Amino acid sequence: MALEVQSRVLLPISIRKMEKQLMNRSEVLKISNQQTNDGVLIPLSDDIQFSEFVSSILPLLKFSFPKITLFHVITAPVTTPLDPDDMNGILQVFESRARPIASVLEQQGYSVEIKTAVARSISSAILEEASSNDYALIFMLKRRKVGIRGFFSRSITQQVVERSSIPVISVLV
Repeated sequence: MALEVQSRVLLPISIRKMEKQLMNRSEVLKISNQQTNDGVLIPLSDDIQFSEFVSSILPLLKFSFPKITLFHVITAPVTTPLDPDDMNGILQVFESRARPIASVLEQQGYSVEIKTAVARSISSAILEEASSNDYALIFMLKRRKVGIRGFFSRSITQQVVERSSIPVISVLV
């Protein structure tokens, strides 16, 4: 498993160094007496398996983020209306997949919220959710692109990293 901390540029970094940076950030926020962002946004795709998710999130559990939001974006073609009522079946499928993950995190003491959005662009929906709520960071699971597709298209993670104003941690699964 490769761990990358990303802020505008893809940058491999050790877990200890990441811990130190995040701990220093949280100490500075506590000292400044400002309202702290204490949530983590975790976008999930359909193809992430439960076991991959649990093993990938273990480094994050060392930090003191009390709130976690499991977020899924349903992409809709241009000709499809963006009405969530038309997609109740798809929303329920994601909820049933995310519920075991939420249960594991709740047993660890986290407050977990499951959110789903319907959008044309996954990265734009993730960024909109991140900016509209108080998240300290975005934690993304990333898969390698294989074949020629990897040469010509940017990953969703890369698009989020380039446009995000908050830190993005990406774990390769």
